[in-house]
Amino acid sequence: MIGKLIAQFFFISIFLSSGCIVYQPHQIPLPLFSQKNELQLALGRSLITGTSGSVAFAPTKNIGVQAYGIKYSDGDYYYQGALGLFWQNKKKLIFENYFGVGEGYGYGHEDYRGGFTEGDYKLYFTQFNIGQKNLPINRRYMDIGGGLKTGYFNTFLHSGINYTIRNNDEKQDRSLLIEPTFYAAVGGKFRVNATVSYCYLQRFTNEYRIIPFSQLNAGLGLQYTFKKKNKAAL
Repeated sequence: MIGKLIAQFFFISIFLSSGCIVYQPHQIPLPLFSQKNELQLALGRSLITGTSGSVAFAPTKNIGVQAYGIKYSDGDYYYQGALGLFWQNKKKLIFENYFGVGEGYGYGHEDYRGGFTEGDYKLYFTQFNIGQKNLPINRRYMDIGGGLKTGYFNTFLHSGINYTIRNNDEKQDRSLLIEPTFYAAVGGKFRVNATVSYCYLQRFTNEYRIIPFSQLNAGLGLQYTFKKKNKAAL
């Protein structure tokens, strides 16, 4: 059943492209660290066609780091790094708070006449995650959680016509980005994960000017978790 759903997802994603938008919510697995020396590797595919990879590691019992990158089929890209804290309460509920920076490039069509917007953007963000890991389900285990990313979204965009003629008047815009994410993963050390994200932009400058972006995105991926035996807590 799961294999059939994955095949259908990848089949649909082949026919979708990020070519009409500059920015889209990114499908980043929530680390939900539970111990020191936990290492997570993940590969995924976004419904808005892109292939991603992420690495997350907990060097101490309360500090986690994560790096993520994605390349879209039309040349758009995004990458980010984050550092933060994680902790767990008595009910095994995991909390995380990260701070990070992301950079990317996007190209978006504005209308049927060949108008377009393209350029770079930078994101300074914080993200709060909450969730649980290793919930028993049908001889497997499930991780489930939610995250809320908020940040300062800074764009440096050019507009153009006829798909190829670009104006030299670079315009800088500043916005507040709010991006909630739902995350779930099922399996053993190897797990299939799914993410769904929503994006909201509150413009601070040039509210009349359009920034082509997608409000909703989803993704599927595979992840592997490696845990070392802790000889001593740090």
